[in-house]
Amino acid sequence: MIKVYVSGPYTTGDTCVNVRRAIDMGNKLLELGYAPFIPHLTHFWNLIHRHGWKKWMKYDLSMVEVCDCILRLPGVSRGGDIEVLHADKRGKLVFYSVADLLKDMPPAQGLMIDPSIIEALETGPYLESDAEINSALTPNLAR
Repeated sequence: MIKVYVSGPYTTGDTCVNVRRAIDMGNKLLELGYAPFIPHLTHFWNLIHRHGWKKWMKYDLSMVEVCDCILRLPGVSRGGDIEVLHADKRGKLVFYSVADLLKDMPPAQGLMIDPSIIEALETGPYLESDAEINSALTPNLAR
C-alpha cells in the first residue's frame, strides 16, 4: 500500500476541528486503498504524555521519511510547511488534492501480504497471545 502522510493545520484555528479533518481525510484515503499516516493522532498521545513542539516535529519528520508522499490539507500551518519542505528535499511527491494523488499515485490493487494472514483476518479465530502472533508472522524456514 502507498503510505500517505496527511499534513495540515493542527493548532491554527480550532484544534479539535483540525484533528477531525485530518482523521476524516485519513479515513477517506484508507477507503481508497492507501495507508494513511495521520500525525494529528498524536494529539491524544500528548494529552497523556506531554512533549514539546520540537519533539513532535522531529517525530513527524521521521514519519514523513517513511511515507511515500504527502497530502497537504488546506490552511495555515507552520508544521505543515516544514513537512512539505522536508519531503521536497527528499524527492517525495507532495499533493494538494486527492484527485491529484489518485492521478499520479493510484493505490495498489493488492496487498503484498502472505495470503494465510489475510485468510486468518477474514475468518478468525483471531490470535490472542504475543506467542501466537509471533508464530504467525515468523516465516517457516523449514519450507
